[in-house]
This record gives sequence, C-alpha cells and structure tokens, in this order.
Amino acid sequence: MNNYNGNRLNFNGNYHDDNLNGYASGMALATKILIIKWLKEIMKLIKKLKIGLDGKHIIVKNVFLEDKLGKFIGLMFSEREKAPILLFEMKKPASIHSFFVFFPFIALWLDDKNHVVKWKIVRPFTFYVSCKGKFSKIIEVPISRRHYDIVKLIVGERFKN
Repeated sequence: MNNYNGNRLNFNGNYHDDNLNGYASGMALATKILIIKWLKEIMKLIKKLKIGLDGKHIIVKNVFLEDKLGKFIGLMFSEREKAPILLFEMKKPASIHSFFVFFPFIALWLDDKNHVVKWKIVRPFTFYVSCKGKFSKIIEVPISRRHYDIVKLIVGERFKN
C-alpha cells in the first residue's frame, strides 16, 4: 500500500504540498499573514494613556492609535462588546459621525497635554459631531460592559450598566 499523498518535507525542512489545493491553502495562509501584519501596522496598541478630566487623571488601558484608514473606518461595523477604544491624532480640526456604528460611544477631544477639552455621548447614526475648542486628539470609547469602568469615570453615575 502506498501512503504517499503528495506532501513532503523539502531539504530546508519546510513543508511542501505537491497538490494544487495545498498551493491554494498556502496562498490563503500567506494572505492571512500579510493581512495580520498590515493590521498590526495600522492599529498600534498603546498600553496605557493618561488623560486629565476635571482636575483628576484617568488611565485608559489598551487604546489603539489609528492611521488614515482607521480614521475613515473608526468604530463602523464593530460589535459593541468587541469594539476597542480608539485614539485619533488630528493635525487640523475635524468632525466625526457615527454612521454604521450601531451603539453609543463617548467621544473625548483632547489637547496636546491629553487634557479633555470636551466630551460627548454620540448616539448611533449621528450625522455630525464636532468640538469648537482647540484639540489635537480624539478618543472614541464604546459604551459597553467591557469598558464600563472608564465610561463610569467619564460620565459619572448617570451611566447604568
């Protein structure tokens, strides 16, 4: 009985598949690896971000710094409990919207020293939200069980789980 199925190790110790299906699955794996690398470049994780709010300091953990594409997408099409906290650095004043965001979130406008200039609860499918003060960063915090502690610190006791 011949047990050869077209798969073998080559001289470099790498797995090789003689079948076309193996080639296709190898291409899919390579594509997945490229997408993961691309996402890691786009979404840079900041472990802790210290922000000032009403004279006190708040530590926001696991904030993703977004690039140009991330600024366009933001929280759109995210699930409430899986949505991360996003940080956008702005070179010039900009407004935000919540089209295709199916849950409310808190928008925080920060100055250069990470002090909150303004915050607002943004409802789903809001056309235009802006800040008249001078700011250099925007943080979007999804209102969810996952981010309950930070939401409670910002909003206060008005927030009910």
